[in-house]
Amino acid sequence: MWTERDRDAEEIRKVLRKANHKEFGQKDGRFVVEGGGDGKPFSLACTIGDQAAALEEVRLYREALAAVGFRAEQDLEDDKTLDVWVS
Repeated sequence: MWTERDRDAEEIRKVLRKANHKEFGQKDGRFVVEGGGDGKPFSLACTIGDQAAALEEVRLYREALAAVGFRAEQDLEDDKTLDVWVS
């Protein structure tokens, strides 16, 4: 049985897949969703090694999530990670 946290993490993944982004583990996959639950945000990380390309990818993640009403903010400790709250 899925938990609320599992369901919310999957909603983030669905939004990104619909926007043509691939999850890490797939061929050329670039995003990873971790954490969440207990009121804490999910961490959405980009796994691209090139900093400039990763920052552009993160910007696209943020736009896709905002378009469906999710709150996504830059992680203060990592430029290649967003903190995401599911509405």
